[in-house]
Amino acid sequence: MNINSKQAIQKELVLKALEEKTVEEREDLIKFMQYMFKYEKKKDFFAEDYHYLLADKLKGVLSWKTKRLMINIPPRHGKSELITKCFPVWAFGNNPTLEIIATSYSATLAQGFSSEARDYYNSETYQKIFPRADKIHDSQNTKDHWKLESGWKYYSTGSGGAITGIGANCFIIDDPLKPDEVDSDIKRIGINDWYENTVTSRLNNPKTDSIIIIMQRLHDNDLCGYLK
Repeated sequence: MNINSKQAIQKELVLKALEEKTVEEREDLIKFMQYMFKYEKKKDFFAEDYHYLLADKLKGVLSWKTKRLMINIPPRHGKSELITKCFPVWAFGNNPTLEIIATSYSATLAQGFSSEARDYYNSETYQKIFPRADKIHDSQNTKDHWKLESGWKYYSTGSGGAITGIGANCFIIDDPLKPDEVDSDIKRIGINDWYENTVTSRLNNPKTDSIIIIMQRLHDNDLCGYLK
């Protein structure tokens, strides 16, 4: 056995040892989030019943069983942390063939979600859970758009704008409208039209890919009301 073969075997043993310690965190989104909170944010994440329900639905997205998912809960309930930040990087670890677009009413807010997700992905804590994860490619590594060496990506932008040259397997819409804009017919209709004309056209495969909408209900004809 040559030196390269011995090194490869030793590396594989190290990877397996790491994986054995974090099986639950790889398989369970809530366990993953709690682990990341503990070691990256230095605080606990206390999961409620609805978090487990959301995690179950998101697992359906990852397995291509859930194509459309509407989540209506008030602010300050951990929805963005779970769905827009933690879920994408947990999903990359379990299925590195994903392409994700995440939007919010503010491009700056969406970029913040993307940047925090990237920080999670780059962390030593994440590497302990997913030691075989691809590195982020040097050619595309910004706070609003980053991709893995295998080519799969996370792209963020503001809701309502044009998205050209970018496709997704999972399109996340996290609060498409500001609360103080929901009474504007122009703003509401604009977002609803954007969904029909832009969002659905960005899916790589409309038959299998998913759209997740996360928002509080504020009007009968907001995006969720319009789609119902």
